Amino acid sequence: MGKSFIAFCIIGLIVVETLSNTLYINEEDYDPACASITYFVVGILIALLPLLKVKSDMKWYISAKVIWGVKILGLSLIGLFLFIEAKEVFAKVPVDYRWADMLPIMKIMCQRLVEGKEVYAVIEQIWGGIEPIYLPAIWLPLLPATVMEVDVRWTALLLFMGALVFTLSTRPVAEERGKLNFVSLLTLVPLLILVHHWMIYESRFFSMTEESIVVFYYLFLAFAISRQNATLIAIALSLCMLSRYSLALWAVVYVAYELFLGDRKMAWRIIWVGGTCSLLLLWVTQALWNLDIFLGLQANYLDAIVNEEHKFGALVQQGLGLAKFYEYVDLPQLHRLFLISAIATPLLSFALFAVFRKRIDKALFLLCSLKLCLVLFYNTLIMPFVYLFFTSTLLSLAILNYYLNPTSSVST
Repeated sequence: MGKSFIAFCIIGLIVVETLSNTLYINEEDYDPACASITYFVVGILIALLPLLKVKSDMKWYISAKVIWGVKILGLSLIGLFLFIEAKEVFAKVPVDYRWADMLPIMKIMCQRLVEGKEVYAVIEQIWGGIEPIYLPAIWLPLLPATVMEVDVRWTALLLFMGALVFTLSTRPVAEERGKLNFVSLLTLVPLLILVHHWMIYESRFFSMTEESIVVFYYLFLAFAISRQNATLIAIALSLCMLSRYSLALWAVVYVAYELFLGDRKMAWRIIWVGGTCSLLLLWVTQALWNLDIFLGLQANYLDAIVNEEHKFGALVQQGLGLAKFYEYVDLPQLHRLFLISAIATPLLSFALFAVFRKRIDKALFLLCSLKLCLVLFYNTLIMPFVYLFFTSTLLSLAILNYYLNPTSSVST
């Protein structure tokens, strides 16, 4: 069994993961329970298969200019498709809190910051009074569009395209200068399927949510990891943790590993640059003086779900993840599993890497361990909005692109 066989298996798995995240979970002809199980199992396989030690038999290298020419063409077509489709969707779906309150809340936070007002004060004009709970890195990118009175969703769409660029750029430095693996173009196949189905089944991802900003940060992190650049990793970790905290414990364990068993110089650079970046963001956005809001989210999140089955029951049954396999009153048990896996997964994965690190490409391990943590994180959520899972799905494509290029695994 060679690397090419594993590569084609991963491609097939990513196509299935993509369809589970779009077609299977939305069409009535498919069983939502089956879609959830498939997505979960396939995600774990995508995280583990690239780490297998196999013979390197992928030698189809051609000019990097040709590869990037095709990739740029593919990205241009995707961008054109998204622009045409999004323009129509945005015209039908207004940025109105009665449709979805996330973007309207963030716009008000941006306006308050510009006007020098208290950003995290209760917003009286939405639902009779609502407290903004969004971390600074998730709403701050909307500031320029808010100031220029442009639809903020175009910012999110632009950052999504940036995420796709990072996806196709996540690769090791090639051993053969100026050449890339021809097979890496196959990354475009599941990517095209994903984007097409996204607009058909989950256009609210672009029209009602800010989630593409999170996707941008996580794919930026994947790119930074592939380059093993401490400064880029630090900035990316800061942006990720100040938008969605899904990698918080992974980040802590990763830095601890570097500090005690890996590259100590790199660890300290990540700590100082990442810490400075985080403090600056918290200070500029006034979040530094409102940390109590974020610290209380976990308890409020669980209470809100458990006590409002009439509001969230359908979401639990129709979304991805494992929540649908629990009785509603037993969701706190799943939440405990969520917390346990969030702690245990990075600890166990880095412990194993410490033992086998001489046999595994470091950057590939970091990408795969992050993927595994995200799979367990999102699949054990008790509020499984389908659009949240797209971050994990796109990370699979970044892993694939890395794997299909040279030096991405230790060969026998």
